[in-house]
Amino acid sequence: MDVMLCTASILTLLAISVDRYLAVTMPLRYASLVLPWRVAVAMASVWTVSVAVSFLPIQMGWNTVNGTVQNHGPWAPKRTCRFELNRPYVLTDSLLTFYLPLVAMCWTYLRILHIARAQAKRIISARPTCITSYDCRNNPPTNTTLVSSVTAVALREHKATVTLAAVIGAFVVCWLPYFLLFTVLGLKEHPDPQTVPEFPFVLWLGYTNSALNPILYGALNRDFRSAYTHLLKCRCPIYSRWRSSQPCPTVTAARDQLTEVTLLCGHTPDSCRAGQTDQNFVLQEMSSTSATTTIHFANGTAATDVNGNER
Repeated sequence: MDVMLCTASILTLLAISVDRYLAVTMPLRYASLVLPWRVAVAMASVWTVSVAVSFLPIQMGWNTVNGTVQNHGPWAPKRTCRFELNRPYVLTDSLLTFYLPLVAMCWTYLRILHIARAQAKRIISARPTCITSYDCRNNPPTNTTLVSSVTAVALREHKATVTLAAVIGAFVVCWLPYFLLFTVLGLKEHPDPQTVPEFPFVLWLGYTNSALNPILYGALNRDFRSAYTHLLKCRCPIYSRWRSSQPCPTVTAARDQLTEVTLLCGHTPDSCRAGQTDQNFVLQEMSSTSATTTIHFANGTAATDVNGNER
């Protein structure tokens, strides 16, 4: 059970990294690729491989030096569970359940980071560099030139880097010591790793990764937070009653809290600084019953509402 659950945890992290990779590299095809039945097949494959890796070699005696089945028969010591290791078993098990998944996860997350940076730079190249701010409380509009593009790119890259470092870092820190010791003991064909003083410590360090994963993914990924909220609403009656008792904010309250609207301007910085007036602004007037969009032209000749009717 121990080997099965640890293997399932690691392979699930690999499946999540592949899912994130598809979402970033194929955003338009993602919904048609990641279907519920394919997710179910992936999860079934994770648990099938975990069961096969954990039970089959041990029950067949493939992990022992002489090929005998451990902890079975009249000669087996009572109330003890030994876990003997040999070179072929250790190398195969560690490659399939840790080293290859680690390489795959690092590659997918590095690709995600690279693509995220490229997308952010493309957005910046197409984004206007001059913005006009309009105070909603009947104050005159002011033109300001802000250099915020570089800051936006830096924030996106910082967030992507933090996410990558947290996920990969926690996985490596928690599991690498165990598998390094596991590999070394297997190459030495140790008769019982449980007797090694460091083995329980590195094993529990690996268990810690399974406790950290829900926290890390929930804190760093909006989709996971939404899934947690959905599960809590469905499974927890107390949480459901609390959510239903919360007042829904009205549009009027949101309007009262609004202090400033930032409007994008399509002019170059020079034209904005020159004070050209041929600018079109789109303002949104919110009421408690409806939302009306008014388009004010520079010459004041036309204005339309949200339905396209002339006002």
